[in-house]
Amino acid sequence: PPDRHITKSQALIKWINEQSYTGNFVIFDDDLREGYQKTNDFDIKNRFVFVSSKYGIIDDDLDKAKNILKGIY
Repeated sequence: PPDRHITKSQALIKWINEQSYTGNFVIFDDDLREGYQKTNDFDIKNRFVFVSSKYGIIDDDLDKAKNILKGIY
């Protein structure tokens, strides 16, 4: 994001709010260090699927994402 002083979680919430987005979503991410720490503050912790930076998105990641979209955490 252009705002370098905010976390990834804050940037995601900012974008969702600016778009007036109300649908279901999944966030694929390969970086555990930045952004995830504040996800509880924004109620998006259950939306993250962490993927391997070495292997990318694998079948287990897709299964988890499908469950998130179905509302099964």
